[in-house]
Amino acid sequence: MFAVGEKWFQSLPADIQTKVKIAGRMASVAGRGAAWTNNKLALEYVKRHGMKVYAPKPDQRAQFKKLAQPGVLEWMRKNPKIGNQWIDGLLAAVDQAENKLGMR
Repeated sequence: MFAVGEKWFQSLPADIQTKVKIAGRMASVAGRGAAWTNNKLALEYVKRHGMKVYAPKPDQRAQFKKLAQPGVLEWMRKNPKIGNQWIDGLLAAVDQAENKLGMR
């Protein structure tokens, strides 16, 4: 995650703002890569030391989602701290990403 104060950011010249944005994107990509690598190494480590790791197959994940998601969505919609526009926006973004990635 990369965060800066809005007041500070707006005080920067346009060319520096652009560089800060680029640096933020680069840091984000590098962070995701490091996290992916660390997760892979950790999984290999625990397997090597005898831990059994279960990874559900796509149809099992879909079944779990079908059973679990309605209850989670109901809870979220009843939560006064979460507006329905955020929930609907999140669900639309997930649908869009899954369609784009051919996951549907």
